[in-house]
Amino acid sequence: MTLLDALADALQRALASTPGEEALPAAVMWPDALGAWSSLVPLLRERLPGLLSLGDYDPESGRGPALWLRCAVDGTLASSPVPEGTTPILHLPGVGRSTLRVVEALPPDLVALADLPFRGTVFGPEGGKDWTPLSFLLNARDGLGLDVARDTATSEALARALPVFAREDVASMKGKRLDAATFDGLIVEDPARDVLRWLDDPEGFRAESDDARWTTFAGVARVRYGVDPEADGPLAAARKLGEAEGAWTAVWDRFAETPSSYNAVPDLLEKAAPATLGGLFGAQAGRWPQVNDDAEDALRDALLKVGGLPAEEAAPRVAHLDAEHGPRRGTAWAARQRAPLAVALDALVRLAQATDRPLSGDSPEALALAYADGGHAADGAVMDALAAVSRQPDLDAVASAARALYLPWLDAHARRLQELAGDTPPRPDLPGDLPDGTAVLFVDGLRADVGARLAEALNACGLDVERAHTWAALPSVTPTAKPAASPVAGRLGPGADPPPKFATALPDGKALTIDRFRSVLADAGIEVLRAPETGSGSGAAWTETGEIDSAGHHHELRLAHRLPDLVERVTERIEALLSAGWTAVRVVTDHGWLLVPGGLPKHPIALALANDRWGRCALVKQDADVSGLPVVPWHWNADVRVALAPGVCAFTEGYTYTHGGLSLQESVVPTLTVTRAAGEGGHPVLEDLRWVGFRLRVYLSETGGAVTAELRTRAADPASSVASPASFDDAGSAALLVEDDRLEGDPAVLVLLDADGRLLLQHDVVIAQP
Repeated sequence: MTLLDALADALQRALASTPGEEALPAAVMWPDALGAWSSLVPLLRERLPGLLSLGDYDPESGRGPALWLRCAVDGTLASSPVPEGTTPILHLPGVGRSTLRVVEALPPDLVALADLPFRGTVFGPEGGKDWTPLSFLLNARDGLGLDVARDTATSEALARALPVFAREDVASMKGKRLDAATFDGLIVEDPARDVLRWLDDPEGFRAESDDARWTTFAGVARVRYGVDPEADGPLAAARKLGEAEGAWTAVWDRFAETPSSYNAVPDLLEKAAPATLGGLFGAQAGRWPQVNDDAEDALRDALLKVGGLPAEEAAPRVAHLDAEHGPRRGTAWAARQRAPLAVALDALVRLAQATDRPLSGDSPEALALAYADGGHAADGAVMDALAAVSRQPDLDAVASAARALYLPWLDAHARRLQELAGDTPPRPDLPGDLPDGTAVLFVDGLRADVGARLAEALNACGLDVERAHTWAALPSVTPTAKPAASPVAGRLGPGADPPPKFATALPDGKALTIDRFRSVLADAGIEVLRAPETGSGSGAAWTETGEIDSAGHHHELRLAHRLPDLVERVTERIEALLSAGWTAVRVVTDHGWLLVPGGLPKHPIALALANDRWGRCALVKQDADVSGLPVVPWHWNADVRVALAPGVCAFTEGYTYTHGGLSLQESVVPTLTVTRAAGEGGHPVLEDLRWVGFRLRVYLSETGGAVTAELRTRAADPASSVASPASFDDAGSAALLVEDDRLEGDPAVLVLLDADGRLLLQHDVVIAQP
């Protein structure tokens, strides 16, 4: 993905939008008051043939005055510059969005375009401004979401480097601070990069180079790299790149740094490779993509064979494979996602090491502590290994090897826990009183290893996390365990006998529906917040987020691919709650889960013995003989018996992901208490807000250090600002002026930022309304 790709996609999305949603727009108007995009328009026309530009009459270049553009839109030109069935996109350099908005004030040379903004759509960000290259790079929602310095020098350097930067891989820019030096570095002479750009697109590189630049490049290529771009061509150069001798070593190193920036180079290397690759060893062999692909095929077959080995033989075999294939994780092919099995092998090695160390404990509590204190690393390694691969044959191979290593360890610890627990298993800790300013965030299916990932993500955001663990209520299914994890557990009861679907009830026996559950919370003085509500920040609150459990049931093994996004959503929710003024967010869950590559083994139970049967648990009928199975009392009524599948078995076939039984993964669940990291001066405390016309006056009782106020339409998006940032004076007050009076009555978000631009607090407001 490059800037050109993203810009073309954004314009395509604008093509599909129209106010009435009944027909395509007559045209897409692209205001560009500063003409900042003009250098990219010729490049974009290759992707968007309907793109025309306002300017001097030059139909071959798709450029002309306003009347010519209007005729092109209406289809009245003798020779249309717009392909049939294509909606025109009109780039308007020197014309801003504000100019188009007031028809009566249009300059005479633009009158022909007067009605097009109403018949079509205007391409631009929310807030009524023009897209500029800087705002598009910064915008996280509709642009690229990059970290770009906002000083004059950076803006000027970006303008100079825009045609070059537009072709750079955006992924390589993520997580970096882009400033004037970054953009200037793109246009400083860089022979290695120029060679790679030429190899990646010989015709395009020649077309964008003037004669002087091309002559200089060709001379450098002949003298420094021993290849004549015109006489030898790219295949000869690709052979030298793969051999990487002499000056070509630096060219290869540059390619290996960001191989995703040069999509055509791998194909060239394949075509240019020596006829015999089998005799090559070490680094030179690793440069040819065929060698890597053959190694991946061999590794896939080897991992499938690991799946047929006992664990004591599988672990050393995985270690041997890692010694052979592990070095490929540092190659350009791994960076291009062409070595996923080599990447997965790293996690399989960690899995082998984790499962080689049985967890110790002579009581359920001791075993749970060992698991919560790091034993869940085996579960996390399985998820990492599965996440590294996406193609089904690769997933099958990794799953096969993971099962051989994981299943014996998993089952042994489940049986040990069931043996130690007997018929009186541990119960969850009773929820205590909630301190003022605490929001409880329920995350369905937050297993211990995922809780550890979440804690790491929160720490990376500068938040403090206090980690603990407790037990899930049995059986470990949501209807039983979620109410038990709530702060109103003491107000609930068992309900009907036998309980349908293990459901909890109100004291009067009525089934606990979601609406009744919320009513119980409200009666207990606990504010119920539905996302994205953040509440008042005072008292106590209950809210829910996350789709981990539903994603597991739906995606099974491919849950591993979803986890990073799911953890990020929970992180964002916690940050939003803390920014709204909550002192602490307490994260709770109902249960964990088992995810077993290849499926859970089956241990049948007779239907005649159970009133209700789930994958890992069954409601035992009165006087039924279920000897040989673990039997525990139902959490909400000790007289109700629940049969559990032994070990990590399931009562029926076909389960890869499930829960409901008694195992460390299902039953030992994390609780996290998240607070802002203590810093100099503490956290800013909002005392009062007052609108005086279109000026918002903000008063803090505590500033907590250097704090800046901004007014945005989206809290996390700096490009959505609708007022200039303001600093606080010594008295803790600041004023934000909204200059656009058309925004009156629109919702906005007041955000307070620290000196590094991190979000400290956010508060919803309505512009110019008390």
